[in-house]
Amino acid sequence: MCDADVLRKRLQKDIDAGIRSEDVIQRSIARIGLYEKLDTEKIDVSHIMPEQAAERIINGERGKTDAEETA
Repeated sequence: MCDADVLRKRLQKDIDAGIRSEDVIQRSIARIGLYEKLDTEKIDVSHIMPEQAAERIINGERGKTDAEETA
């Protein structure tokens, strides 16, 4: 998961590239709460690279936050 600001920026890149339409931003942000309610382990990928997310999964560090990683 990522926070709303990061999601907006990532989706805007796709919109600018013609991959997605403008309405995707509000629909996607509205769904964030639904993902938070799921009884699953989540990874905050707001400020990490895909490779770092994969490492967290492999190492069983799914719930680790960015602050915990830098500590």
